[in-house]
Amino acid sequence: MSKIKHENLLKTYTTCTSGHKIYIVLPLMSGGSLNHIISYKFPSGIKDICIIATILRECLQGLKFLHENNLFHRDIKSGNILLSLDGTVCL
Repeated sequence: MSKIKHENLLKTYTTCTSGHKIYIVLPLMSGGSLNHIISYKFPSGIKDICIIATILRECLQGLKFLHENNLFHRDIKSGNILLSLDGTVCL
């Protein structure tokens, strides 16, 4: 995964293990997860269809890239959709 380069997929800097634990070093996405954003800023849900469509488009572009390279993401959920402060959406 560290060789995968796409603007909507998080770059993996390195991985390491300690006993039975695996650690993955990723860039900081200061905007937080979509789950966090919805919970705290939009507790009744995101009503703006343009925001929803933009997030979905960015996620689908990342997924398309993975599928074109015979890879797949096994845990798509709002907690794994991360945003940067400039609005970049990454899986």
